Amino acid sequence: MIEANLDPDRGILHVSPFAPLEEKDFLELAALADPFIERNGWLPGLLIEVGISLAGRTWPA
Repeated sequence: MIEANLDPDRGILHVSPFAPLEEKDFLELAALADPFIERNGWLPGLLIEVGISLAGRTWPA
């Protein structure tokens, strides 16, 4: 599972995985990033945050 959001003003995709990744997670990331890349030609930033606690679960960094 993954939480992700795109800052459209800065072009930074912020990704926080909190469980083993599945195919649907990559589809979600593509749905966020692809339209931005199509409009702007590139994605200026990708921030991956690990080792956070969500829903009472902590994943190591």
